Amino acid sequence: FFHGGPGYAYRLQIRGGATAAQQQDFSVRFLPDAVRISRSGNAVVYCDVQRRGDFKGDVTVTLEDLPPGVSCPPLVVNEKLPGASGMLVISAANEAPAGSFPIKLRATATVGSQLVTHLAEPMLGGRTVEQAWLTILDAAPFTVEALASISPPRLQQLTGEADALAAKLASPSAQIEVAQAQWEKRVAGPLEWVTLEDATVTASAGTKFVKQSDGSFLAGVDPNPDKETYTVAASTDIGGITAIRIEVIPDPSFPTKGPGRSSSGNFVLSHLVVTAAPQGEPGQAKPVMLHSPRAGFEQEGYPAIDAIDPKPGKGWAMFPRGGNPNEAVFFIREPVGDHAGTLLTFTLDQQYGMQHTLGRFRLSVTTDPEAQAKTGLPTDIINIVNFPADKRSPEQKAQLAAFYRTQDPGFAADTAKLEALRGGISVQSEIARLEATLTTQTPELDAQRDQWEKQALAGAIWLPLDLGEVRSQNGASLKKEPDGSIFVSGASPNTDIYTLVGTTTAKGITALRIEALPDPRLPANGPGRAPNGNFVLTKLVLFASPKDKPEMAPPIEFKTARASFEQQGYPAVDVLAGHNDHGWAILPNTGKPSAATFFTKEPFGAEGGSTLTLSLEHQFAPAAQHSLGRFRIWVTSSQDPEATPTLPADLLADLKTANRNEKQRNALTAYFRTIAPSLQPARLRLAELKSQTGESLTVKRDQEFTLPFLLNRPAFAGDVRVSLEGFIAGRDPNTAAPTPIDGSLKFSPATAGGATASGLLKVKVDGNSGLGTRYCTLKAEAKVGNDTIIQYSAPFVLTVADR
Repeated sequence: FFHGGPGYAYRLQIRGGATAAQQQDFSVRFLPDAVRISRSGNAVVYCDVQRRGDFKGDVTVTLEDLPPGVSCPPLVVNEKLPGASGMLVISAANEAPAGSFPIKLRATATVGSQLVTHLAEPMLGGRTVEQAWLTILDAAPFTVEALASISPPRLQQLTGEADALAAKLASPSAQIEVAQAQWEKRVAGPLEWVTLEDATVTASAGTKFVKQSDGSFLAGVDPNPDKETYTVAASTDIGGITAIRIEVIPDPSFPTKGPGRSSSGNFVLSHLVVTAAPQGEPGQAKPVMLHSPRAGFEQEGYPAIDAIDPKPGKGWAMFPRGGNPNEAVFFIREPVGDHAGTLLTFTLDQQYGMQHTLGRFRLSVTTDPEAQAKTGLPTDIINIVNFPADKRSPEQKAQLAAFYRTQDPGFAADTAKLEALRGGISVQSEIARLEATLTTQTPELDAQRDQWEKQALAGAIWLPLDLGEVRSQNGASLKKEPDGSIFVSGASPNTDIYTLVGTTTAKGITALRIEALPDPRLPANGPGRAPNGNFVLTKLVLFASPKDKPEMAPPIEFKTARASFEQQGYPAVDVLAGHNDHGWAILPNTGKPSAATFFTKEPFGAEGGSTLTLSLEHQFAPAAQHSLGRFRIWVTSSQDPEATPTLPADLLADLKTANRNEKQRNALTAYFRTIAPSLQPARLRLAELKSQTGESLTVKRDQEFTLPFLLNRPAFAGDVRVSLEGFIAGRDPNTAAPTPIDGSLKFSPATAGGATASGLLKVKVDGNSGLGTRYCTLKAEAKVGNDTIIQYSAPFVLTVADR
């Protein structure tokens, strides 16, 4: 059945005509039943296919009777890729007509030998209703776009937008220069911190402390409770405190020098609470409102913000940076402290467990009104700011101006959007650049190709032996085929010796290859002439002489041989022994191609080409007619013959053609670009990038990755939460519903606040995630007035691979 939201449910079952015991069928359900979609937006219909019996075929689900301007690609649910099921994504164009329209959902499958199709039956509660509806609304105040997959036209458009934003941000402006000068005055000078010397600390679970000469607190080794809460009280006459700093300090008394007391030296500050009271009036304490903390280092998933916006099992932590100093600065919304005296109370709650508590720490405060602006400034920017303006180099001025534009509130939205655009399209832009590099011919590549052609004809690749004379000692007929192979027919003697004479342009030959080829004209499809298609090559003898000076010479010596397939007990190396009861054979691999490569002891072959005389002996005594039926001979001068390519026949013919036509030249040029050593880095990088984006977006278990997104919000300035939706393999054991994608892809929704037009959704693949394909979409949600508006991105495909 199709399960609706608050109202309808749609029931659909398809059954074949088998008996009840063998019956194949499946049921489908989806929600919501009353779909709402905004113009220029997308909507998602969640669909679930449940199979029964032994039915394993594809099920195609389609939405029908869609109004003009509305589209929805069919969903093909494959049993082998269950993670691809789950969502039908509907898109509405800007000109789609507003209103409500009846729609139908149809599921089609081949059950047995019969094509079965059924319409869904809408249900309300326990009864049938007449119709499901699609409602088209006016454009929403925002839309979301996933940059995981971008079409070439959209990539070009976004690249243009990024270039325009970059030009805008870099354009000189008298108003910006004045604002920058004012900002420089504010952030110039050091940020001074005052340690709270009069502070005292107590612990709820009994931890003992010793105050150090630097004002820090050092926890004793015992006791070391599982969880702990520290309370620090400090009286101070400092007025106008704007920020608080917690420094965590390593110490040799802790595992890995701390600064935490866990076995890894880590800690988790679950919650920091600060109160302020007039001196001598602790009962008048009021909360100090903290915001926007910045830490020197934050463990992934444990940011400092979680210490003031607590979440179960979370907080500020710093694994794997144990043994190093660290700090977190918490800013105060309204300055606190009075020169008449203030009692500050800090509660450091540490409830993570497993002894993840602070071992050594120090508290300090600052009254600098620009504490937030100064904290986190890069060292090189601090150095430039504090360097006399009239003595700065042009490079320093440009660097400072560029950095300031990332801080200026007037440029914040444009800067954030530019960063998101560049981050989102950088991979696609790099792919486009690399593809252009790999398809553009240059004079340098032409020269490299010419050199490669000379090397190839000299034997850098496998070259077929150009045979001129072929004969059989015992009466078989040897004929040269158009592809350069030899086909043997006619008489089929019990034993035979083939003599082949041919020429080659290769010099310094390192290996010879005999390629045994199947052929339907041979018994059992060959490649041998025995009744079962087998052969036994018992001996190989090879002579070589310069092409222009035929002369007698000792036979070429081979050191070893290897074959793509060898019959058990009949390896290719036995050919070099020359015994009549052994040799190279391939049973039971008959009817298929096989090849044996024979490696020479020393390279041979003359500069101007060589004439080779080859003797292939088939003297197998135990059985008759075990001769090769179809074969081809190759040679190479490569130092690594087994890794050397063999060109396709048409390219090899083009290579050996002296006066080539345009088609032949283009074919060789295109092929060379696929192997050119100078282009290898580009080819490798392109393959890597293509695995990270587009339709082949591929991630691995335990991998962290980001999904950049854009928000189009013409007039809406509220917060938008962006998350990932989809399904993975497997079902909930209680409801049998598909498992949501966050079962294997872990993320916290990204919030794009204010007028922010872009962002990054950080995702980590679970180490135990199932492998395979997921059909995903981004979900953007925001409160607009009293309504909650939800928008979806266009869908994209994500594949989880093994580590």
